[in-house]
Amino acid sequence: MEGLSALTKYGLICGSIAVSIAFAAGILWYTYSAKRTKSQLLTNEKNERNSRKLAIYESGGILAPAVILSARRVRSWRGVGSGVGKTSKPPYHLVDFEAEVKPDGGVPFRVKFSDQLVRREYSDFSPELPSEQGQKIWVVYDPKDASRAYLDHYDADHESAMKERETDIRRYRFNQLTEGNDSLKENGIPAEAVITRVDDLNLPYPWKKARAMHIYFDVMPKNGFTFQSEGDFLIGDGAGEKYSVGKKIYVRYDQQNPKRAALDSAQNKNLP
Repeated sequence: MEGLSALTKYGLICGSIAVSIAFAAGILWYTYSAKRTKSQLLTNEKNERNSRKLAIYESGGILAPAVILSARRVRSWRGVGSGVGKTSKPPYHLVDFEAEVKPDGGVPFRVKFSDQLVRREYSDFSPELPSEQGQKIWVVYDPKDASRAYLDHYDADHESAMKERETDIRRYRFNQLTEGNDSLKENGIPAEAVITRVDDLNLPYPWKKARAMHIYFDVMPKNGFTFQSEGDFLIGDGAGEKYSVGKKIYVRYDQQNPKRAALDSAQNKNLP
């Protein structure tokens, strides 16, 4: 830089620093965007698998024991933001299975399916997973098309899985009962009500920090006589006192069928 003024030298240095910063920022943004894209792709794939499982289940899926004949890893990943060190073995794996299904009283048959497993002990080198071969599992298959099936659980987890399965079925039925609540909140007739009875259905939703309840009300419309109504709701773990017997709350009821009512969440959130 001989022959250049101090001001020019300073400008060149600042320009070089700015270019370096921009380059580094570009790399960071590219890395961040790539991780977000990968995370979204994995989420989409998982949602698609869950949708296929639900379709099989709703088609009258039958639970049956099976034995894994082969297992081949498609790919592995650590999970975005999982905190797993780069030197650790990836815990998540997409695996292609072939299994022999042994339905109760039926003829055994083979089926292929893919599912996600969480394992840290797999080798980083071979796609074949010999440790899975011979494992006893339980699958759910479509009785109308036995080629459609999915891994429900491993036999070692059968007792706990069956308890959870029973709970999942109860949640599924409860969710069906609450399907009209959102529409009722928007279009129902607003009114005050007093809770006369609360049935705890012993059905927790831990990821929502809530539990299922069936609540009965005496509804007091602005114009007309008091009448009885009821409904099924998810009540937050910390809101039990608010929705206890004797409490005055706000509801929206079905004008065509006043026995149906939904909690007016927007109004009730300000209640003590």
